[in-house]
Amino acid sequence: MANPTCPDKRHKNSTVVRAGWYGREGQRRQRWWCQPKTGERHRFTETLPRITPGDGQPHSCVQCQTTLEAWEGQPAPRLYGFSARDVAWALVQAAQGATYRGTAAAVRARAGRELETERGLDAKGRPRLAPANQHGQLVSDWVEVFAPVIWKCLLKGHP
Repeated sequence: MANPTCPDKRHKNSTVVRAGWYGREGQRRQRWWCQPKTGERHRFTETLPRITPGDGQPHSCVQCQTTLEAWEGQPAPRLYGFSARDVAWALVQAAQGATYRGTAAAVRARAGRELETERGLDAKGRPRLAPANQHGQLVSDWVEVFAPVIWKCLLKGHP
């Protein structure tokens, strides 16, 4: 996989190299340095950054088994802890009639981001709210955000 190009159109033939990571362990994303022919260098991230395992070791694509460099991974929307592939998988499950709750738990397991499933008690001995795996808000949010975009594309040729 080639290094990304700088998003600044004025830096067309600049040199781009890795510039460290950002994000939590297991959700690391690569930063890049752009050194233009003229002007000061600056850091940037890809438009659709890639989630990496974060351990700095080469790994493999789960779909094609291609060996990936430490900085390569699945594209993930900004501020999302899940890859675009995980989001798409969850939307397909919901479209096929799966429950939001079951799909949310499954996509968390798929992504290695399972949360506690025990409800537990608060400091006063009252039951806490259901853990994140016990409700479908994750998938509900994705449907709200991405369904209009999908429908807009699908309805272009439809009367």
